[in-house]
Amino acid sequence: KTFTTFFKKNLQLTLAHTMALRALLSTKRPKSLIPKSRNFSEVVLSDFAKAVQAEQAHAGKTYIIWRRLSYFVVIPAMCWCIYNTYNMEKEHSTHPRQEFEPYAHLRIRSKPFPWGDGNHSLFHNSSANALPDGYEDM
Repeated sequence: KTFTTFFKKNLQLTLAHTMALRALLSTKRPKSLIPKSRNFSEVVLSDFAKAVQAEQAHAGKTYIIWRRLSYFVVIPAMCWCIYNTYNMEKEHSTHPRQEFEPYAHLRIRSKPFPWGDGNHSLFHNSSANALPDGYEDM
């Protein structure tokens, strides 16, 4: 009973606070409390305008620098990486496959995979991935 009375009292207080807040927000404020438009001095506006113009000029220069870096540094670097990766993979593909050794701690199948015959992994490659018994194409 103590929890239900505590819950009811808190609910009543919350409802009372909500109703009071709504009443305060719904009343219109007198016009004397509404601030009029601010009158900024000419000096402050001109300083602000100068700062904005300086920032725009700096942004224009920065834009040109980053555009040139993108075209003349990033794109050639990406092309070099693609070329280098292609050559390394081409060289790697010429190496012979390692001989199968049935280590006890590798390729353990405590339960079958839920797809296919249950013995092949999801991204199984018959020429690169061995089964517990050995390679398929041997």
